[in-house]
Amino acid sequence: MNHLTIMQAEKEDAGALLKYRDAIGAESDNLTFGREGSGMTLDAQKAFIQRAKESGGSVMYVGKINGEIVALGSITAYDKPRIFHRGELGLTVRQSYWNRGIATKMMQALMAFAKESVSCEIVELEVRSDNKAAIHLYEKFGFRTIGVYEKFFKIGDQYAPANLMNCYL
Repeated sequence: MNHLTIMQAEKEDAGALLKYRDAIGAESDNLTFGREGSGMTLDAQKAFIQRAKESGGSVMYVGKINGEIVALGSITAYDKPRIFHRGELGLTVRQSYWNRGIATKMMQALMAFAKESVSCEIVELEVRSDNKAAIHLYEKFGFRTIGVYEKFFKIGDQYAPANLMNCYL
């Protein structure tokens, strides 16, 4: 595998990120969106990147190989004072790059950010309950399942549950 570079997303990445999101939506049923894409506009993607850069509790990292985005990871802090101590983690990797250690490297970067963040005390996520590889990855980083959300996903007329997971820093 060529060298993976992990860096904070820049507004110039917005167009490539939209293409990346469309691609991953078609590759997996583990996401909250499918082939229809994320529905995010270019301006909305740029604004999201900018908010993450300006927020002390949020970050968006892109993982690139040879200039191509192959992974995306984020921690998004809540903006309400009573839940500002929590951050929501999101992580995706292009299917053709699964099982190459990329998700682990992205998690290392995300959790290092969370631990250095002044506001982040709890990192939380939802993961499809049958996504054993992702659950194992999250458990390696200290996440524990705190509950199961039945019928979290509805794909066509089929439901799938999600594990609600937290990591207390």
